[in-house]
Amino acid sequence: MINPIVKNKRSLYYFLFSWLLLAMIHAFLLYYFYNIKIKIATLDGFVFNLTFCGLALNLWYVVKYIDVDSFGSGTILINHIVMAVVAIAIWLLLGILIFKLLEDITGNYLAFLYQTLPARFLLGLFLYSGVILLYYSFAYYANLQEKKNKETQLQALVKEAELNVLKSQINPHFIFNSLNSISSLTILRPSEARDMIIKLSEFLRYALDQDMKQTTLLKNELENIKRYLEIEKIRFGERLVYNINIHPKCEESLLPNMILQPLLENAVKHGVHESTETVIIEILCKAENNFLNISIKNNYDAEGSTKKRSGIGLQNIQNRLSLIYGRSDLFRINNSGNTFEVFLLFPQNEPKEKIELNLNSNIS
Repeated sequence: MINPIVKNKRSLYYFLFSWLLLAMIHAFLLYYFYNIKIKIATLDGFVFNLTFCGLALNLWYVVKYIDVDSFGSGTILINHIVMAVVAIAIWLLLGILIFKLLEDITGNYLAFLYQTLPARFLLGLFLYSGVILLYYSFAYYANLQEKKNKETQLQALVKEAELNVLKSQINPHFIFNSLNSISSLTILRPSEARDMIIKLSEFLRYALDQDMKQTTLLKNELENIKRYLEIEKIRFGERLVYNINIHPKCEESLLPNMILQPLLENAVKHGVHESTETVIIEILCKAENNFLNISIKNNYDAEGSTKKRSGIGLQNIQNRLSLIYGRSDLFRINNSGNTFEVFLLFPQNEPKEKIELNLNSNIS
């Protein structure tokens, strides 16, 4: 891993500026409190602080070597004490040598310099600790980001797997019933049986083609819904009537593929199948406030219904919407009297934007 300060230009600029500021503060303190000449105080401040700045950039390799995940706390502490003593000794030695090369120091200042070596050593220990803590903070943040990225990738894989499972849950009873109906029609009405086989094959081909896709155009989804309803209409005849009212703007809108299918199966199973009267299935759609707004409504015989709705298909839809859009407010059910209606909203431009939605308003 590259030194995080050198890797980022902005961090490097801030780092260098901090040491320049320390150098100026150092020079000011020497001049103001110890009456050191301005030239000597400035040289002292800049030589010792900029020397430590260069040394600090190399302390990153100490942090890389003394990894907190690889050593015990006692070993880490001993290693850093040893490295701190070595680094500070090198710093003081280099500082004095550089200072002597730049300025001929004798007499009082030389004595002052040697007298302040213990204080400079403590200062170096403080600076070493600060730099090491800074590097460990960078390392911790980098590790945290790496873990978050791995978790995000894992969650994406889990999400994809969950979606694939949910998409694969096409009601097998529909296929079985269709095959039974075809078997009966081959004897009584062979032309209708042939037509039903064609529609069923087209329906299944579409379902297989959409298997690896998350979303599709509404017009594609509606074409397949019509195939499904036409197949069921061959089974139930005049007992099944459907109306599809779609605004032209809606056709190019996106929605999760096969997500409407369970709702139509639900309408046929609990409406047409359990009723002797005509059941009307209505599909309404309009585009509104960057949302595709769809409702599916059917009447049913409340007294003649003998089976309770398990809700598995409806929960499937709720789960898919939550996984894809990250929201739980896109799906609503209204079951009143002998009418069952479902309202769905599909975000178009910004799926996860938190917008106040009016799910309680009917689609007209």
